[in-house]
Amino acid sequence: MDIFKERIPCTNGEDVRCNTLEVKVYYDLGGYNYFTSQPKKRGYYVSVSPLEVNGNFVSYQGFSGTYMLLNEVKRQSKKGEEEALKLFDEKKQIVIGYICNKHGIKLTA
Repeated sequence: MDIFKERIPCTNGEDVRCNTLEVKVYYDLGGYNYFTSQPKKRGYYVSVSPLEVNGNFVSYQGFSGTYMLLNEVKRQSKKGEEEALKLFDEKKQIVIGYICNKHGIKLTA
């Protein structure tokens, strides 16, 4: 379940077609990640993904986004959520900047 979701208009990147960046804050139970063969920590994460939105249709290129751990916690709680949203305000531009630089995307808003 997403705690926060925002869509930011952007231009196509050099290697990915997109017109929107989707930024989400969410809670993840953690566990083994089969794509990276590494354990994923339990906690609150921020993710940024380039999307191509046309009316009601949304498409994305696999593995074009990224995520970052905001707050590692032992269990989901209101206090942990509030702390994660504070950290999100500090880290938001770092993660968005990483995706924009990686794919040559420019924000339009």
